[in-house]
Amino acid sequence: VQEQYLPSVLAQESVTPYIAMLNGEPIGYAQSYVALGSGDGRWEEETDPGVRGIDQLLANASQLGKGLGTKLVRALVELLFNDPEVTKIQTDPSPSN
Repeated sequence: VQEQYLPSVLAQESVTPYIAMLNGEPIGYAQSYVALGSGDGRWEEETDPGVRGIDQLLANASQLGKGLGTKLVRALVELLFNDPEVTKIQTDPSPSN
């Protein structure tokens, strides 16, 4: 996985990657980025440079329905708001999720 995805993640200067861990084991991935100018048709109306977008996923279907995604998002939001420059955090979850 690292060989396939790590170079493309690290090539994106505006994206900060995170590995979600539980009991010393990796269980998911999350990333944050400056929403302003992020492209891909996302957040095009955003004018505040303090806004961060986030994306997250759990690595194994057996982890679904256990509240781990909620815990991952809460931990990431708490981490990001430790930065005084961050004013808002937004994401675009799937309605079925």
